[in-house]
Amino acid sequence: MTAFAGLIAVLVRQTNIIWLGFLTVEHALDIFGNKMEQPVSPQVLSTPLHFRLLWKQIMYELRKGPLSFIKFIVEECHSLFLYIMVCLMFVAFVVWNKGIVIGDRTAHVATIHVCQIFYFSAFVSLFSWPYVMPHWRTCLHFLRRYWIFASCVVVLMATVIHFKTLVHPYVLADNRHYLFYVWNRFMGRYAMFKYLLIPVYFASLFAISRNISHLRFLTQINYIICVCMILIPQLLVEPRYFILPYIFYRLNMKRPEKWQIYLESLTTCTINFLQFFIFSNKVFYWEDQLYAQRISW
Repeated sequence: MTAFAGLIAVLVRQTNIIWLGFLTVEHALDIFGNKMEQPVSPQVLSTPLHFRLLWKQIMYELRKGPLSFIKFIVEECHSLFLYIMVCLMFVAFVVWNKGIVIGDRTAHVATIHVCQIFYFSAFVSLFSWPYVMPHWRTCLHFLRRYWIFASCVVVLMATVIHFKTLVHPYVLADNRHYLFYVWNRFMGRYAMFKYLLIPVYFASLFAISRNISHLRFLTQINYIICVCMILIPQLLVEPRYFILPYIFYRLNMKRPEKWQIYLESLTTCTINFLQFFIFSNKVFYWEDQLYAQRISW
């Protein structure tokens, strides 16, 4: 059923193949976990020891002999058969289409846009701030204790922002989106403004890492890789690119407190109310278009 849902998702948007890959890896990790001779506590699985245990399991299967190892691989592939079939169908499509993009390929040229990760972290903090704020004391303690490492990270972030703050022509031209105003009135107008957001990015990324730290170590790595594969190649910054990474992040957080759910719900309702209010009331016209234009994400 998951593989079929993944197929439908890929038909809707091609890059969803990455999230199907995420689920495929997770299913494979579940299978390996079930084959371990002794149960392992979640506290151990959330550390790099998870990789060592997985490698140990593979070596154990290999030492049982070539035939036994081949049988083990066949069983794994059989369990992942439907996932693999969808992935192979996608590869066939890419070969046939001569690329992943459908439509105007000049508007969707792959690039290296590392700042997308920073924008995503800010998006996460906006919609899930009740889950971010509890980590501010821990973040300050981390900064005091590991100030050299934190300083290096800040310098690295500033370097990335300096050399990799990219802007899509659509952002500069289309005044129907919020990012047009953010860029033209702040980030594009004042050279230092984009650097002032570094503390927000740092705190947001720190909170994200803390909120998924209870997951299996390889699940954390799997998620980070998938988020990077989804966002970094995108030149255009759009909130819709952040939705699925955010949903996977939100679903994998620890069981929240009631007050966090209430505040999260209130935040979401408020943002949606403001969006509908602006969309309904802020109307303007382009000189070359007869119909009204409205502002949205």
